[in-house]
Amino acid sequence: MYFNQRNENEKGQSKDSYGIFIARGLQLLRSNGILSYIVSDTWRTIKSHRPLRKRLLEYTTVFHILDLPSWIFDATVNTGILTVQKIAPEPDHTLIAGDLRAIPNDDWKSLSDNLLAVSSHGPDIQTINCARYTYPQNLISTYDNLSFFVGLPRLYLLMSDDRFQQLDDIADVKQGLATADNEYYIRKREGARGSYEILNETELLTDEEIANLTDDDEKQNGVNPRNYSGHHFVPYDKGGASETEEGWLPNYYVPTEYFIDWSRDAVHRLKTATVADIKRSHGQEDKIRPNDEIKIASRFQNSEYYFREGLTFSSRGVYSPTFRLKCLGPFDKESSCIFTSSNITSLLGVLSSKLTKYLFRIYIQDTVSSDIDAIKQIVVPTNIDLSTYVRQIIENQINNLQYDYVNEQTEIDMRVYGCFNLSENYIREVELWYCRRYPKLAKAQGLLSEVKEKYAAHLERCKRILEKPPSYWRSNRILQLIAQGESHTLEFKETLEHDTRQNQQNRELNKATLKTIAALLNAEGGTILIGVSDSGEVKGINCDLQYVRGNNRDGFEQKLRSLINDRFDPSPLGFIDIGFEELAEGTACRVNVRPANTIIHLDNEVYIRDGNVTRKLEGRALTDWIQQKGN
Repeated sequence: MYFNQRNENEKGQSKDSYGIFIARGLQLLRSNGILSYIVSDTWRTIKSHRPLRKRLLEYTTVFHILDLPSWIFDATVNTGILTVQKIAPEPDHTLIAGDLRAIPNDDWKSLSDNLLAVSSHGPDIQTINCARYTYPQNLISTYDNLSFFVGLPRLYLLMSDDRFQQLDDIADVKQGLATADNEYYIRKREGARGSYEILNETELLTDEEIANLTDDDEKQNGVNPRNYSGHHFVPYDKGGASETEEGWLPNYYVPTEYFIDWSRDAVHRLKTATVADIKRSHGQEDKIRPNDEIKIASRFQNSEYYFREGLTFSSRGVYSPTFRLKCLGPFDKESSCIFTSSNITSLLGVLSSKLTKYLFRIYIQDTVSSDIDAIKQIVVPTNIDLSTYVRQIIENQINNLQYDYVNEQTEIDMRVYGCFNLSENYIREVELWYCRRYPKLAKAQGLLSEVKEKYAAHLERCKRILEKPPSYWRSNRILQLIAQGESHTLEFKETLEHDTRQNQQNRELNKATLKTIAALLNAEGGTILIGVSDSGEVKGINCDLQYVRGNNRDGFEQKLRSLINDRFDPSPLGFIDIGFEELAEGTACRVNVRPANTIIHLDNEVYIRDGNVTRKLEGRALTDWIQQKGN
């Protein structure tokens, strides 16, 4: 079934109505029938459509969830494909999720290659233009929101990880004031959005005056301008969209450009005005009707929070939510604020991190909105202090509102990654996603070029995977491993001792392979492929055969076993299997490693796996690891 979302949108239908069409389609579908639907993506995460997601999980087998580029249908909303079969899923059923939004305009070949890989269950890849993920359908149920996500399944588990709290556990998220007559109360500074009158700066209360307002009276009932030299306006957080393409996001310290009349008369009017009063103030006495003498729908809600320290966030826009310090005064219903007894500057750093943006947009609310209920679900670590970096940003922003805080932000991001114990693979996923989701912003921030350089080998491997049909990668177990990419339990080594730069033997190079073997022995085991480059290209071991007895595979295996036996203590040969695979591109050596039952030393040193990196342990880190391993 195909639903033309652009025409429906022009008819004034809400985006939320797309979920209704999915439900109707399922009703029309007979048992075991298959439904492929082109529809807006909002149903996948928004709270109102959780019952639909629950129904899909229980009664259908989901095959595909795909995000398509906007240029295909020229749609006014993000376009996605959902493919399901009307039959309860098997316990081990896996689905394929694809992010194809960032495929360049009219690049039909890339789109076709990706769709072919999806239909043929090709290997997962993640690049700056596209990404594919395979995960169990029942994984969706591990997070209460039941998000049909297009992202890394391992990171989805963070949403239900007991080691971390939701924002709602450590903070109050409050909605603010609704004036019902903005033009009467609100002023703005020159250049700010909206048709409000320009603020007369002489009527603005100073920061010191605001700080000295009485809690029970002036903060709740307004001020007498005669007591403050005619001052009666205070800063007012009014929310708004977060839009920028210049590399700077409105995070941390962004003073509001809006102000509200906080005189006693104005506050009294807020609390008591009728519709008739509003019409009179706008010169519309002739339009007053008898039933207009009722109180207008203004809401003076959560007023005890108006002048408190807190955080506010943009609730709309491509880059929302962005987080910043709350102003000194009240806040609007469109500018909900966060209040906490925890370290507020450290919390601001966590909320402004790339990982938080990833988790929010992929798993919590994948729309251009940032609703209060969604904000409350943000996952927050408590054992982190980012105050130094956040204060440094704010101090610089006070002197220069457009201060480029990219250096501090990089440090904040890395510390947040560390607090969530993310390895390089998961950090790479977040940064590649950021480049796909916000390409102009990533380019302006310099992140795009940095990511291309940092993950060049990974991107080259993904490019090679796309260039060959999925059947090629399924044709051999070594190719299947290569398609998976390096990980905690898999590593590629181009050679054992051959120096590719000098084109000669270098015996020092063999330690790189031996260190990885040692690390896998001390961890969970795994596989090393010798003769495969970092980018996943099969090079073969022919260049190494010239340095071994007989110049053949037997000599290569004997040399590798001799190195292991001579330099490891105790000898771990009983935990290691060595084999060879003949591929069209060359011969690869496969070293399968099982976890050892004791600590293995290489040249009197201890190595472990840290994500997909091999790391030497020494000092306190070694002592702690040995104790932990013993326990």
